[in-house]
Amino acid sequence: MFTKPHALRCYLRVEAELANAGADAGVIPRAAADEIASRCDFRSISPEKVWEDAERIGYPIPPLVRQITAACSDEAGQYVHWGATTMDIMDTALALQARDALFHLEGRIAVLLKALSALATRYRDCVMAGRTFGGHAVPITFGFKAAAWLAPFLRHLERVRALEARVCVCELGGATGTLASMGGKGLEIRERFAHRLGLGTPLIAWHNARDNAAELVCVFGLMTGSLSKIAGDIVQMSATEIGEVYEPGSGGRDTSSTMPQKTNPVFSGQVIASASIVAQLAPLALQAMRQQQERSTEGFIEYAILPEAFLHTVRAFDKLIHVVSGARVDEARMRANVDLTRGQIMAEAVMMQLAPRLGRLVAHDVLHDACTKASAEERALLDVLREDPRVCAVIDAPALATALDPTHYLGSAGETVDRVVAEVRAVLDARA
Repeated sequence: MFTKPHALRCYLRVEAELANAGADAGVIPRAAADEIASRCDFRSISPEKVWEDAERIGYPIPPLVRQITAACSDEAGQYVHWGATTMDIMDTALALQARDALFHLEGRIAVLLKALSALATRYRDCVMAGRTFGGHAVPITFGFKAAAWLAPFLRHLERVRALEARVCVCELGGATGTLASMGGKGLEIRERFAHRLGLGTPLIAWHNARDNAAELVCVFGLMTGSLSKIAGDIVQMSATEIGEVYEPGSGGRDTSSTMPQKTNPVFSGQVIASASIVAQLAPLALQAMRQQQERSTEGFIEYAILPEAFLHTVRAFDKLIHVVSGARVDEARMRANVDLTRGQIMAEAVMMQLAPRLGRLVAHDVLHDACTKASAEERALLDVLREDPRVCAVIDAPALATALDPTHYLGSAGETVDRVVAEVRAVLDARA
């Protein structure tokens, strides 16, 4: 979307519609506008020469305008780029590129939502250890984890759609935004110009207010941050000591060049790397907002980072979609890991059973002491609790065993998965 060929294609379209809008408003002859529009294509110009001259001049628009003018008759050529300035063309092209980029990313979000929804549905009731600060917390299900992974992308979809209204707006203001070069027809021309391009009409020229472009990069950062969170979880869960989720098999023997036993989470690692790069670009986008007066050098930052930010955002989406769509899940290992602490993962569940009789704080301390003893003696929590008269006085053996069963302490996990998946389905159906 932000490649040189696509940018040049957008510049040509913008110049063509600028001429058409001028003719619509009666500012330039219709015959001249038709001829200019017919010359705004790759057959009439030399892209190589445009970019070669851009290196010498600093911008691609002046050499492009000269080439379009040369391709036209003398009469029509004088109306090329009528009333506009370089940034009008580049910024409006940026809005077109942003629209294409957001459309593409909306599609990638939809694909990822489907893949994560399938994962959440399939493993809705697969019990695993919930982990906080690296240690076991209380049981969850893998489906619940997958639903938590996908929920931010429903919000990202909303962000993309909101961005379209704010970012996909034309720019036409002339040298300083006043449209003075278009006489009394400037506002009319701008409105017609925007309509022809399918873009929004700005309230005022935005060449020195770059919040739209900065927001675009920052939203790329938010999306890749969410992608990176999922990738990071998968990297940890594929560790030998955990062994719960693995990336899809590569179909070959070269997952490690030296260690035959290794299957490295390289795709997840690439997602994290791309997200890290985009995260470093977001502050630069904010820096580019500091345009001095009506325009200054900060704008060069923006045009340098946008292609890279978009490239790495798309790359992160594609790599994670590959990982999620073919993830290998070891349900037995998940359950074995739940039992790793000999019942201590269920300490809160037992505490909540004792709390109505002993008081919550006392129950908390009873379980803390029992877990400390169970760890020190490498015993099951159930056995330690059975020896505590405070516990035996208020809860019988069957009730205690039930309280220590992870499948009985999943709360609303299953229903939450169903709600999230249903919301995804509704959103995607509405999009279709």
